[in-house]
Amino acid sequence: MEHHVDRRVVLSTESEYPSLYEWSISEVTPEGKSGETNQIPWEWTLWFEATELTLHDTLETEFGLFDRDKPDSFRPAHLRRSITAKLHPSRGRRASWEEARYSFFGTGRFISDFELRVAQLSAGEDVERCEVWGTASYTSEGANFLPERTGDYLSFNLFIKPENFARFATQISLSAVTSAAFSVGGVPGFYSAWSPTVLTSRIKILASLQDQRVELPAGSEIDPPRLGRAREFHFVLSCAHKLKAEAAEDEARSDEFADRPASQPVAAGAPDSSAIPKSQFAGTLNQLRIAAWLIVVLLLVNLVR
Repeated sequence: MEHHVDRRVVLSTESEYPSLYEWSISEVTPEGKSGETNQIPWEWTLWFEATELTLHDTLETEFGLFDRDKPDSFRPAHLRRSITAKLHPSRGRRASWEEARYSFFGTGRFISDFELRVAQLSAGEDVERCEVWGTASYTSEGANFLPERTGDYLSFNLFIKPENFARFATQISLSAVTSAAFSVGGVPGFYSAWSPTVLTSRIKILASLQDQRVELPAGSEIDPPRLGRAREFHFVLSCAHKLKAEAAEDEARSDEFADRPASQPVAAGAPDSSAIPKSQFAGTLNQLRIAAWLIVVLLLVNLVR
């Protein structure tokens, strides 16, 4: 398997600011130019948003290596549930700051394939955790012994309690989720240039000393952090609905004036007929009709005399 790493990755114990950091990792391009320099472990929070959320139900049997010699042996099937989400770097609550871009040491490529995987803790476990795994692009022997290239990939793997998993799974299955966000902090293997702030726009990733061909100083006892268990994480599923109180008020106002002809505006100081209850208006009209008939009858009586 060949990893596509085209830059030298060098760990240096020389520091311009020894009170801030004692060692760092730098890159050198094939042209001899400096790539990312003086990268040190990044401990602060980074944000992502989900662009796709999927609940998986998988029914499978576990077939052991030696079971192939026992055609009459069968193993029971087990139902396994998992959640996956496609992620995209985001600003989180830092709207004025640009989203971070990620790349593996030894490459100048930015990662575009981020995934969040959520599974239930195994029996006997009770500590929820986030394990981070990834790899720089590589070429391996694929189907029919043909070379197959895999792109740069970074995965966040959450292992949570069954009751928490059931809650998330229910929300997803009912299509009750309108947005999902994920943030993580203290990820071993994440590096960036030193900064006086807790924000960065560039993250370099160290997954393997061997695959990324990291050059260590002779006799150095420094073991640079690689991808592993994160110190903290936050996974948020939201169900948001726009409230219609204001829309209802607008509708009520429009209904109030719906029966008023546009060509007959109400004169200033005149009573507004739309404000008169319909029952009262109908009664007044009947009284006017009765009065008109009485006048007609009196006129006819006078003419007969």
